[in-house]
Amino acid sequence: MTSLSPDWLYQWRWLVALLLLGSAGCAYKDAAVGWSLTPPPPFSESGEVPVPDRWWTAFGDSELNRQIDCALDGNYTLAAALQRLQAAQALTRREASDLLPDVNFFAEAEGTIRSNGPETNRFELGLDAPYEVDLWGRIQSRVEGEAVHASTTEEDYHAVALVLTAEIARTWYSLIEARAQMSLLNQQLTTNLTGVKLQEAGFGGAGRDEVNPADVLRQRQLVESTREQIVVVQARIDVLEHQLAVLQGKPPQGAVYNAGIDLPKLPPLPATGLPSELLHRRPDVQRDYLALAAADKDLASAVSSQYPRFNLTGSLSTVAENPENLFRDWVLTALAQIIAPLFDGGQRAAEVDRNAAVLRELVAQYGQTVLIAYREVEDALAATRCRGSRTRSSFTKAAHCPKNITAS
Repeated sequence: MTSLSPDWLYQWRWLVALLLLGSAGCAYKDAAVGWSLTPPPPFSESGEVPVPDRWWTAFGDSELNRQIDCALDGNYTLAAALQRLQAAQALTRREASDLLPDVNFFAEAEGTIRSNGPETNRFELGLDAPYEVDLWGRIQSRVEGEAVHASTTEEDYHAVALVLTAEIARTWYSLIEARAQMSLLNQQLTTNLTGVKLQEAGFGGAGRDEVNPADVLRQRQLVESTREQIVVVQARIDVLEHQLAVLQGKPPQGAVYNAGIDLPKLPPLPATGLPSELLHRRPDVQRDYLALAAADKDLASAVSSQYPRFNLTGSLSTVAENPENLFRDWVLTALAQIIAPLFDGGQRAAEVDRNAAVLRELVAQYGQTVLIAYREVEDALAATRCRGSRTRSSFTKAAHCPKNITAS
């Protein structure tokens, strides 16, 4: 079995990514008989503004940009993902070295003392170069598989960065919201304290008969309730600041952020594009697709491991009985060797079956990732649509509110 060609892999991607969403029944059950070629329907809604790679810049918030830049530089989870990427790239280079012969230097010195004969010495210097001829593409498949694994790790790194930027933006704007709530609560507390003073002044003054003691008690309860809400919001502010500090790789002790109380205007709805375009933008989808391609390379390597191997070894050496005579005579040796597996107790066949099962597992996993990606886009569109409808409904009710009715 040979590995999938790039063109065939591209078609395989669309076969799995787009057609798992066929209308007939369960996608995984349909995999046994082939998938339908029906493309998925477009998203329910779309804007016209393209999404920039640094998506958070669409808010036009320089302070948010600064916070995200700090997180990208200092976050430990992202730093660990970068090291995993570098390790995967190094592993690819290590596997690629098997496509070239190894050249080794060797030096030997041997002395023999016989009880009834003269002492003999032997000195040898030389180079040897073992090399496996990749007749069946086993080494090449392994190298390509590791290269795709490295690309998978790179997409995983981008996925970690994307999740990090989203978490920073969510935490930052939640902090602004909490500080705005704190500002309103402080204003409300001032108003309530003024109300208590007025109620108590009326209750203890000349107009005490006109003031109900229950009103004074109710006003004092409002003050205590507002103070309790202030404590709750302050705790939320502290937690958000701690979370933001850890996301940026900083200790949470003493973390303070001057986030302000003003939220930016929402940018227009971005263009969702076609469902197929989402597969190229989402790093998690790309990661699972590349894992599928890497599994195919691993399967090809496992199959070719059942075939004979052809090894070549060459050496160039000089041998002498004393060091002074070295480099006078040279010996060139060449060796060809064929190694064919005859019986291994089913080990290689079992490895082929294992890789085939892993490949089928990743097909199903990739299809599920695609479905989740589509669902998350639709969920976000539904939430945006419903939030806009609720806001418009609130404005409509406020516009029709009679002027002689005030909030109690």
